[in-house]
Amino acid sequence: MSHGHTKQMEQEAIPIIDISSFRRGTPEEKEAVGKLWYKAFNTIGFAVIIGHGVDEETQNQAYNTAKEFFTLGNEEKMKYCGFNGYGSAGYQPEGVEKISATTASVNRPPDAVESMLVHKKSTDVIPSFPTNYREVMYRYWDAMTQLLSEIMEITAISLNLPHDYFKQAYADPESVLRLGFYPAKSSSSLKEGQLRYGEHTDFTGFTILRQDQVSGLQVKFPSGNWIDCLPVKNSFVVNAGDMIQVWTNDIFKSNLHRVVNSAVEMNRLSIVFFTGPHGDTLIECLPGCSSEQNPKKYAPIKSGDHLLSKLQASNTK
Repeated sequence: MSHGHTKQMEQEAIPIIDISSFRRGTPEEKEAVGKLWYKAFNTIGFAVIIGHGVDEETQNQAYNTAKEFFTLGNEEKMKYCGFNGYGSAGYQPEGVEKISATTASVNRPPDAVESMLVHKKSTDVIPSFPTNYREVMYRYWDAMTQLLSEIMEITAISLNLPHDYFKQAYADPESVLRLGFYPAKSSSSLKEGQLRYGEHTDFTGFTILRQDQVSGLQVKFPSGNWIDCLPVKNSFVVNAGDMIQVWTNDIFKSNLHRVVNSAVEMNRLSIVFFTGPHGDTLIECLPGCSSEQNPKKYAPIKSGDHLLSKLQASNTK
């Protein structure tokens, strides 16, 4: 690797944005955060946010409860599997999901990950242990929903829209809480080409990720370099999904990311909150996102239809 290439990679990093001044600040401070937001999502589609106001105890309880669940024996965990593929509520064992299939860029083995999905609906699969699972996960869900409303307000201001522009579409958002567990392995046990989680873009709106301290997440930069998104204490990683890119007519980017095997000998646990507007929301170019130089690129589509096609591609069966 040339010195120049190394230097370029050192300069490439996921921006860290403190949103506390947006949450409590003056209109000028809100606008300043909006400008940082626009720059991050216009270039790489990712940001690490701090100053978000989400209670650390709420975060830690969700993490510890998820960890307790995934340390159960396989037979116990399989009691909570509906065998309906990724996207359905409940537990999905390793080998069910092949997320890289949604990008059609490479044919990899299924991802080395287990997951547990929560929809906060009557269809949720609630394990009998940990006993506080429902209470803890629903509390985390509510905290993420509050944070999402702030993220959508920042997005509106960053695009010169009224601050409450997205309020109606997100009054009853379609969100999914995904607990992703990457069990420790020896490198030799991985299949050729297998990653903990293959390269992909997310499907719908903004994704809000709580990482643990085990590295592995990488984001593809415009240069083509894969850059580590290293854990930052009490932060969330936010990225734009495909629907945001369609909605903004490519002004905001839905970017490729993956979880590599850099720390494969260690357990890794991530808590992911996938978000989107209500499924009946018509996704069409936002005001101000098209021009003579940037004409409208996408036909209008209902958000629910887009998600369904992606989920079908992601499942191995």
